[in-house]
Amino acid sequence: MMMYSTKRTLIAVIKIVIGFRLSTNALPVYERFVAHGRCPPCDPSIRDLGFLSNRIQEATIRSFDFRIRSKSHSMGGRKRFSTLSFLFSSGNNNNVSSNDVFASVPGWFTRKNFLIAGIFLLIPPILLEAYSRIGILSIPSGQRNGNDRAPRRIFSYVPPPKNTDWSHVEHATIVFHGAGGEDSYTNELMKRLDAAAESSSSGLQNHYNHIVDWSQNSANILQASYNGQQIGRIAARELLEQATAPNNSLKTIHFIGISVGAFSADAAVNEVKKNFQNSNSIEAPFVQLTLLDPFQQLGIFGVSYGNKTFGKSADYAQQYLNTDDSVPSTNKPLQNTVCYDVTNLRPESVFGHDWPLVYYARSDHCGKIMINDQGKSITSVETGTVVVL
Repeated sequence: MMMYSTKRTLIAVIKIVIGFRLSTNALPVYERFVAHGRCPPCDPSIRDLGFLSNRIQEATIRSFDFRIRSKSHSMGGRKRFSTLSFLFSSGNNNNVSSNDVFASVPGWFTRKNFLIAGIFLLIPPILLEAYSRIGILSIPSGQRNGNDRAPRRIFSYVPPPKNTDWSHVEHATIVFHGAGGEDSYTNELMKRLDAAAESSSSGLQNHYNHIVDWSQNSANILQASYNGQQIGRIAARELLEQATAPNNSLKTIHFIGISVGAFSADAAVNEVKKNFQNSNSIEAPFVQLTLLDPFQQLGIFGVSYGNKTFGKSADYAQQYLNTDDSVPSTNKPLQNTVCYDVTNLRPESVFGHDWPLVYYARSDHCGKIMINDQGKSITSVETGTVVVL
C-alpha cells in the first residue's frame, strides 16, 4: 500500500511540474482538499487531475503535505511524511517563501552557497578575458633606430617596396595570415596577387603586395584576436605614414584577413578610415576588405563580435565562407559583407577551413578591386547577401 501511494504521488508531481493544461474552475476544490489536510494526488477518490487550474501553472499555488500510509497506521490512519513546495509564487501566498524553502533543505542547497557557487563560476571566464587582453602590452607600437644620429623610423610590419617607391604605388594590398602563420597556401596567394598586378594595366610597379608576419602574436589562441587588432592598427599607421605623402598617388588599399587575421584586417580598415576622416588634405583611397573564412569571436565574451563589426567601415567588404569544418566561430556569414559560400565546391583533399583561402587564390577574382574609374564600388550585390556557389 505504501509503494502504491508513493508511486501515485510521484506520477502526480511529474504531471504538475510539466504543466498539465487543466480545468480553470477547480481551484477551490484543490484548496478545500489542502485545508482538510488531504493530499489530492494521493487520494483514491480523485481519479483525474481536473481540480488543478491554469493558475497552478502560473505558479500561484502553494504547497501541500505529502502523506503516506505507515505500518503503524494500517487501518486508515495517516502519518505526516514531509512538506515540499515545488511551485513558487510572487502572488498572494503568505505561507511559503523562498527563504523557508532554502532553510528547510539541508546540506549545500542554501542561498549563501548558491551565491558563492555563482561567484566561483564567474571568476574563470573573467580571468580568461583579462588574459586574452594583456598580450597587446608586449606589442610595440613603433620603433626607431636610436644608433643613427638622425633616428629613422623602422617599419616592422609594412616595409618599403623593394622594386619601386611609394610615390609610384597606386594600389596597396596587405595580407594578414591566420594563427598558423604563413604556409604553402599563403605563398600561393601572394604569387597570384603579384601575377594579377603584373598583368594589370597599371603594371607591377604601381602595386604593393605584402603579407604581414605576426606569427609570434597569433600563436596564442586566447590572445590572437586582441593581438590581431593591435597588429592591424599598427600596420595601417605604418602604411599611411609612408604611402600618403602629398606627392604620392595611392588610390586603393586592399586588406585581406585569413581566419583570425580577420581581426587585423578589419582593425586596419577602421584605422585608415579614421585617419582620413580627420584629414582633408589628401583624397581618401578606396578601402576594400576581403575575409577568408574569418574567425569571429573576440576574446571570451565577444562571441558575435565579428558578425556585427567586420566590414562595417569598409567601402566594400566580401567574405569567402566554408560552413562544414570543425573550426569554431568560422561557419556563419557576416552581416556587413557580401558572402560567397564555397562549401559545395571544396575538394576532399583540402581541409574545410583552408578552402576559402585556396579558392580565392585560384579564382579569377584574386586581388580584384571592386571599383570603377570614378572610385565607386562596382558590385551589384547588396551587403548582407549570401551567394552560394
